[in-house]
Amino acid sequence: MILPPLELVKITWESSSLEPWIELVESTRKIEDDVGRGDAYLKAEEKLLDVVRSRNFGVLPALLKKRVAVRALTQLWLDDSDVLKRLMSPRLLEIMVVILPSNSGHWFKRSFGLQMPLG
Repeated sequence: MILPPLELVKITWESSSLEPWIELVESTRKIEDDVGRGDAYLKAEEKLLDVVRSRNFGVLPALLKKRVAVRALTQLWLDDSDVLKRLMSPRLLEIMVVILPSNSGHWFKRSFGLQMPLG
């Protein structure tokens, strides 16, 4: 089948025809932004931010027993330089590696090149 050159095909769309697409794109962006950020994630994130504000680091081992809190912390390290500065340490990485079950923590251990506990 031979199609005409694109320059000869003139399609005009009414602005009202495009509005549903704009709404769909905006809705999709919101969904994309919210993926993985359910209630448990948001609560864990808030608790971690409280730790940073209060400097009560003793609660971290218990908090990080939940995968969702580990995920929230690693995302906060990426998004918030203050959290990265206050909560990134060899000791915290060691706690995370020890606490995580061996199969779920495998990606984490591999990502940080950890073969044995940090000293």
